[in-house]
Amino acid sequence: NYPDLTKAEIPSSVTNDGKEYAVTAVGKNAFNYCSKLTSVSIPSSVKTIGVRASFGCKSLSKVIIPNSVTDIGNSAFNSCNTLASVTIGSQVKTIGDYAFSGCNLTSIQLPHYKSLEIGASAFANCNNLVTLSIPSNVRTFGALAFGDCENLREVIIEDGDNEIYFPVTSVSLGEDNNNDETSCFRNCPLKKIFIGRTIEKGTPFVGKKTLSSVSFGEKIKKTPSFCGCVGLTSVSLPNSVEMIESQAFEKCESLSSIQLSNNLKMIPWRAFYGCKSLKEITIPSSVNALGGDTFHLCSGLTSVISLNPTPPTLTAETFDEETEKNAMLYVPTGSKNLYWISRHWENFYNIVETDLSSINGVQIDKEEIINTVYSVDGRKHKESDTSGLPKGIYIVNGRKRIITK
Repeated sequence: NYPDLTKAEIPSSVTNDGKEYAVTAVGKNAFNYCSKLTSVSIPSSVKTIGVRASFGCKSLSKVIIPNSVTDIGNSAFNSCNTLASVTIGSQVKTIGDYAFSGCNLTSIQLPHYKSLEIGASAFANCNNLVTLSIPSNVRTFGALAFGDCENLREVIIEDGDNEIYFPVTSVSLGEDNNNDETSCFRNCPLKKIFIGRTIEKGTPFVGKKTLSSVSFGEKIKKTPSFCGCVGLTSVSLPNSVEMIESQAFEKCESLSSIQLSNNLKMIPWRAFYGCKSLKEITIPSSVNALGGDTFHLCSGLTSVISLNPTPPTLTAETFDEETEKNAMLYVPTGSKNLYWISRHWENFYNIVETDLSSINGVQIDKEEIINTVYSVDGRKHKESDTSGLPKGIYIVNGRKRIITK
């Protein structure tokens, strides 16, 4: 503890008893509570920055960690609350618990060396951090790795082939995880995320009520859960997705549009439970099963389009009775009778057989001024707006549409 130290230059070697020794580490507590320290020069001989090496250095504003460093110890720069800029060397493979917690970082450039592990609360309480980019080499996070970063609004999980592992939140799905003691992004007001890799374990985005935009890369195999993300309005899944988690979009009350992957085999239990703003759903031809309560409490659902000529299996609770009574069920030409006699599909009052061969997501219209409208069999209609058309599928201004009233 050197309270008056303002500048430190660590040599690359020292001489002792006439022998020269390389300096390979910044030792434990080396500059602990040096409150006036403004700069530290770390030579390229250093491989390890020790535990609490610069803990509480409140005047330290910039640090360059050379490429020789492989490990940053626990709390190495913890509570350096003016540290706004840090360059992390390209060979770093571990960033310890609380390593940069409470710093003034406005951005983080994580290294791309092999498999990087980020410890618990490593960047917690970095309140000036707005955007975070997670490179493809990062595999695991400790609990609260970015917890309580109160201005973190955007997270980009860069494209990659390796799975990524987040802590599993202890809260129930659908609840707000802001108070959870494991959530990687606790109390972060996330608004926009990009997911370029499969999240193999963990539920980092459950209950994020501020989240309004989610997009995906072309390599992900399954989606994580966004249960309780009430601000999410629209989602489009790439065709690389083969699986969506149970309760994936449960209680996403503002979700009005979802485009599913053409490689899904099933839509699982409670996947869209409580999505009351969802007006229509197109079930890809690849889907052969729907789980229980999949579309339970989807009170706005007026159109169900099943592209599989063979009715997928479902349960008595997949759709609500209200949906079965009032929604239009559109099925491929030649398969209406199969759906009529198929268990639980038979509960739909309104089954319409039509050509769905070219549909890749359709849009529901209540009313629209139009120039040209054709039925799917090529017959032209004279109506000047969609309000005069009966229920059905049409070509409106060159686009396929569903009219629901």
